[in-house]
Amino acid sequence: ISNLKKSFLGAVLLTSFDIFVEPVAYKTEMWRWAEVEIPSQNYLAWLVLAFIIFRTLHYLKVNIHNPLAMPVFILLFASFLILNFIL
Repeated sequence: ISNLKKSFLGAVLLTSFDIFVEPVAYKTEMWRWAEVEIPSQNYLAWLVLAFIIFRTLHYLKVNIHNPLAMPVFILLFASFLILNFIL
């Protein structure tokens, strides 16, 4: 898989995570949006900025090896998914 595809996949995963975090954060009053609905620009910004960050990390050849990153990501993702159903 190319670095470009990895960057895009990482950006999509991060944005997907935010899709589940935002409603929980709003309902628990961690922050507020001017509108009742979460603006789509928020998700677009996450996608673009995450892609830029991942591309930069690849360009700079930053080697990050953290064996706990994926299990923690999965647990957090699942937690916010469940919280969306509970709240």
